[in-house]
Amino acid sequence: MRSISVKCTAAALTAALFFGGCALLPEEAEAPSPPLIYAYEKTSYTFANVDRGGILETKRVTFRYTPALKQSLAFDVSGAALEAVHVSVGDEVEEGELLCELEDGGISDEIDAARETIEGYERALDEAAENSKLELERFDLRIASDPENESLRSEREAAEKNYEESRRTTELRLAAEKARLDELTAAADKRRLYAPFAGTVTYVKSFGGDGFISTAGESFITISDKNSMVFSCNETDANGLFEVGDTVTVDIGGEEYEAEVISSEGNTASIVPRDYTESAAEGTYGVVSITTSAVYDVLRVPSGAVKSANGQSIVYMLEDGIRVMREVETGFSADGMTEIISGLEEGEQVIVS
Repeated sequence: MRSISVKCTAAALTAALFFGGCALLPEEAEAPSPPLIYAYEKTSYTFANVDRGGILETKRVTFRYTPALKQSLAFDVSGAALEAVHVSVGDEVEEGELLCELEDGGISDEIDAARETIEGYERALDEAAENSKLELERFDLRIASDPENESLRSEREAAEKNYEESRRTTELRLAAEKARLDELTAAADKRRLYAPFAGTVTYVKSFGGDGFISTAGESFITISDKNSMVFSCNETDANGLFEVGDTVTVDIGGEEYEAEVISSEGNTASIVPRDYTESAAEGTYGVVSITTSAVYDVLRVPSGAVKSANGQSIVYMLEDGIRVMREVETGFSADGMTEIISGLEEGEQVIVS
C-alpha cells in the first residue's frame, strides 16, 4: 500500500510541475509589422527637339486710329441756355447741316423784322424808280410838244433831283439795315453749330438735368471724317523703323491688312490700311511687327532650355533615364529661341522644364 501511495504522489508532483511550468515560460514576442512601401514617382520633364530653322527678332509697334480730318466745335457765346441738339453720337451729317443751337434771346425776331424792313426798302426803290421813270417820260412828252417852255424843263430837273436824293437816302437806309441783319445773323450763328464737312458725330457733350449753360470756347460736338483712315504711333521703338512709301502688315482686331507708310519722323509714323472697310471707333489700335534682326537655317532650341553654370551655357538632357548636363556654345537669341553653334546635333532632345 505504501508503495502505491508514493507512486501516486510522484505522479501528481510530475503533473503539477508540467502544467505549472507553462506559466514560467517567457511570453511569445509580437511579430514585427511589414516595412512600409512608398510609391516611386518618376520625374516628369518637358522636352524640345533640337531643330533647324530661322530666328527672327521683331519689334511690335502699336498704332492707334485717329481721323485725318476731325474738328471739335464750340459756341462763341457764354451764359446761354440750350435750345436743341439735333444729332447724336454716330450720326452721319452733311456739310453745313445744323447740329445744335442755343436759345437766341429774341435775335430771330429781330432778324425777321430786319428782313421785312429790307424787303420794304427794296420795294420802295423799285416803285420809286418806276414812278420816276413814268414821271420823267411825261415831262419829256410835254417838253417835246413845247420845247421853249423853260418852266417844264425846270420842273423835270427838280423831279429828277428829288428822285435821286430819295433813292440815295433809301439806299443808305437799306445798306444800314443789311449791315444790321448781318450782325444779327452773325450773333445768331454764334449760337448755332453747323457741320464743317460731311462726317460722323463722334462726341456730344453731356450735361445734367439742370440743363446746359454755354461757355464760349468749350467743345460741345466733334465731327470726324471716318473715310480718312489713318493709324498713327508715337513710340520710341518706332524710331528709324519706317520710311514713307514702305508697305507693312498691320493686325487690326485679329485680321491682317497691308498698309502704306504715309509719314515718318523720329518716333512718329502714320500708316493707311488698304482694303480696310470697317467703321473703326476712334482709339482702335493696330499692331505692326517689324523684323530688326534675323538668322536663318541654324540649329535652335527654346531659350528656356539654355541655362548657365560657371559662365558656361549648358543644357540638360536625359540619357538612360538620368538627367545629364551638356555644355553648348550659343549664338543669336530672339523671340524665345536660341541658336546653338556647337554641342548639340539636330534631332536630339533637350529638357526645357
